[in-house]
Amino acid sequence: IIKRLIIYFKNFLLKIITIDPSYYITPDESSYDALKGKKLNSKILKYNSSLFNQFKKIDNQKSKKKNIVFIDQELEESWEQKVDNYPNLLDHQKYWNCLNEIFNYFEKKLKIKVIIAAHFRRSKDKKNLPNIGRKFIFDKTAELIKNSKLVIGHHSTALNYAILMQKPIILLDFRVLDSLALRNYKHLYFVGKKISAVIIHIDLMYKFKLNKNIFKNLFKINKKKYNNFRNYYLNFRKYKNVHQNI
Repeated sequence: IIKRLIIYFKNFLLKIITIDPSYYITPDESSYDALKGKKLNSKILKYNSSLFNQFKKIDNQKSKKKNIVFIDQELEESWEQKVDNYPNLLDHQKYWNCLNEIFNYFEKKLKIKVIIAAHFRRSKDKKNLPNIGRKFIFDKTAELIKNSKLVIGHHSTALNYAILMQKPIILLDFRVLDSLALRNYKHLYFVGKKISAVIIHIDLMYKFKLNKNIFKNLFKINKKKYNNFRNYYLNFRKYKNVHQNI
């Protein structure tokens, strides 16, 4: 309660000394609408995000669709956790063992290899990589997703590549991750509902159950929902300068 009161007081002081900007720069229709709704005197500019521009660079490349890609977020020891200095209740080895069990299950059923797109802040030192007998591929996330047949992840921003490239997505809901930040849980289910993604629930004991029907329409996506998400949350409904970069 005391911490929250201090935050409110700081925000009050900032509000007093802050001036209104002359310009706002928005990367998508959602943020543009939010600012327009506030009836500001500032000018609102539309510019593509770096993520969308990266997508456009490889959009015309032919997709090989040969792997399942897991988007790593280094959740066992994240940068945010180190900065905020809060305890991480995630059991590192149990977390990666559970992931490996899920990977093995999909590999066995689909006869497709799972590869890991390493988080950009993760150390490349092999001694610090999770001990699960799998290779972590660095600095190739967009390309890996482009050449994937299926994408698995939590709530990573990189999932937006999968939506832009219209890839089937499986979201992993580890309940233990609620201890890190509830916004992670909210974002995961927000995206899952918007694009009708498959969600696998993992309890506090790192146990999960997979319905056999999960494989029935696994590679089918709702293109209308994907396009709606793209045009509202990742870009704009009507915008000609799609290659313009901030």
